[in-house]
Amino acid sequence: MKALDSKYSMSVLLFLSERDQCFKKDLYGVVTSPNTLDKLLDHLQTAGLITMKEEILGRRTYLITLTSTGKKVANKLREIDGMVNK
Repeated sequence: MKALDSKYSMSVLLFLSERDQCFKKDLYGVVTSPNTLDKLLDHLQTAGLITMKEEILGRRTYLITLTSTGKKVANKLREIDGMVNK
């Protein structure tokens, strides 16, 4: 599977582009299925678009950040969305 093939890939990248970083739980507003989100994050990380850092804050949680490549892709997606939705 390619990183942008998933139904939610673009939504997650755009969500992340509006923040410096977020916790994995914050993405449940974009992708409601935990299994779908886990698979998607794995694909995005493998493609080099995000990084996931495990944080111990009482229980295990993950901090998600766009890489520089991920930021470029998200910016292009935003440009395309702007052209299509004029």
